[in-house]
Parts: sequence; C-alpha cells; structure tokens
Amino acid sequence: MVELPTQPGEKEQQFELPLLLEKDLPKLAAREELVEDSTGERIGVHIGLAKFSDQFYKHRFRHFRAAGVRTCYTISESDDILISENHRPVFTGEELNQLSRLITAELFRIKEKHPDDELVVFANMPKTVAFAAGWQLMQYRRSFYQNTYLMHYDSETETYIPMRVRSSQPMTGFTVRQIRGGAV
Repeated sequence: MVELPTQPGEKEQQFELPLLLEKDLPKLAAREELVEDSTGERIGVHIGLAKFSDQFYKHRFRHFRAAGVRTCYTISESDDILISENHRPVFTGEELNQLSRLITAELFRIKEKHPDDELVVFANMPKTVAFAAGWQLMQYRRSFYQNTYLMHYDSETETYIPMRVRSSQPMTGFTVRQIRGGAV
C-alpha cells in the first residue's frame, strides 16, 4: 500500500498488506461509552486518526444520538489526536500498517460482541488504512458489512450519510448533520 503525500514536504509512505490470522490480531482497547438520553439500539464506532477527528469527538454523543446509537466505541492512536485542534497526524509506513491491523482487530471484536446489532461507523482516517482494514475484514468471511452503516461526510451538505460498499449493507439511510462549536 502507498499513502501519497497531501502536503508540501511530506514523503510517500509504504507498507505491506499481509493476511492476518484471527489469532494474530493485535490488541487495542476501544473506549466504550453509553450515549445518554439515546432511544436508539445501534452500536456506534468513531475511528479518529485524521484531521478534524477532534471536531467529531467533541460532539460524539450528539452525532451518535442522531444516528440512533445507544453504545459507542472510540478507536484512536492517542487522545492527543482527538483533542488537538485540527491536528493532522503524519504516519510512517510502519505506523499505517500497525494502525490498519489495530483497527481491523478492534472492528472485528466489536462486531463479534454485537453480532445482531446494527453498527454505525464514523471514520476519520487515512484512505490507505481504511482500505487495508476493509480488505482484512473481508478475509474473515464473517459478514462484517451486514447491518453496518459506513458514514461518509458530505462537505456540500455538511452531513454524514450512509455509504454502501457491499450489497449486504442496509439500503435505508439517515443523515447526521455535522455539529461544530457550542457545548458538548
């Protein structure tokens, strides 16, 4: 995999994409939280590894509540990425590889823990990490994408909308308006 530079002075980063066996999945502790005042039954995941992850994280409960989520998980490399104003982390090829493995493992575990619940995933991460994690999840043949909403941010409407990449994903959708500023 190759992550191309997006800013002047950055270098491209490369990493291999080997098949991971379930027994070799690395451990990363996703933080689990209940969404107060939620009437929904879905499970939510926020992957915060990119610029503006902090904006979503600050208002995660309102975003998840709007998406009908009762329990949310946050996956990030560190709290610094989630709380720094518009920080854009730059990862090496090895870090991208490790992050893709960690995210794959954590998404796999969350889906295993909640096999019958709808999953709503808001992801702010490098495209190569998203591709690598998606590819790895497909290798387990466990229907990860069934009942899973992958939320895509549409900058024109400033909303998150479900995006289907597999026919097993839900066809009905909803939108979640981007929340900026104000109280959490």
